[in-house]
Amino acid sequence: MTGAANTVTGAANTAPGIALAAVDGDTAVGLLNLVAVDAREAELGIMVADPWQRQGIATGMANWLRASGRWKGWTVRAVTRADNTAAKALLRRQGFRLGERQDGEYHYELTMPEAV
Repeated sequence: MTGAANTVTGAANTAPGIALAAVDGDTAVGLLNLVAVDAREAELGIMVADPWQRQGIATGMANWLRASGRWKGWTVRAVTRADNTAAKALLRRQGFRLGERQDGEYHYELTMPEAV
């Protein structure tokens, strides 16, 4: 991962899902949360604190999730506001496809590939 926060830590398996924190020293600066909503379907949420945005933290956490290979074949969905260009770019780089656009939100979907 690049940027001020260079550690991905605190990966916790939740039943069923995972939470992953990015930290800078003792400060949590990012969170990835993947929660199963149905059989082999999950929702993805990624947040990065404002001072640490645009430093590759969200990309690093998303890359970690893909590299784990744990969710191979799962359908993962994410929703972002239409004006959140950084989130839309991240999702596209990760291979998410844009589905519907509704009420100022963009809905994305990805079938998780083999570990990369």
